[in-house]
Amino acid sequence: MRTISIDISERLEELLTQFHHTDTLATNRPIFIVRDRLDHCEECDADCDGERCIEHIDKSFHFSLNEARKYLEYQGHNLSDPYVFGHSPGYANEGDFIPFYDLLKSIAEKLERR
Repeated sequence: MRTISIDISERLEELLTQFHHTDTLATNRPIFIVRDRLDHCEECDADCDGERCIEHIDKSFHFSLNEARKYLEYQGHNLSDPYVFGHSPGYANEGDFIPFYDLLKSIAEKLERR
């Protein structure tokens, strides 16, 4: 038996962050959402545990992770604590969303190549 060692330490934080903020179903036709995390603890009461003071606000929607990251670069100054969330259109979604998604995704890919 062979043992293979892979050093992922350079990308570990990025990978953990990416998977932490991903819907586990978002493997087929994901939508990438840039969200901002706002902390309202200073407005809360003394008994607050801190979690209920965090508000997650959707800021932008993208067809690719690359485009979501670009948005973070050029809009980062307007965001408090942003992250990218991959979201699924739903398990076995056979409704009208899928063909529409495929059409828009193909247009987005053509725009990215320009």
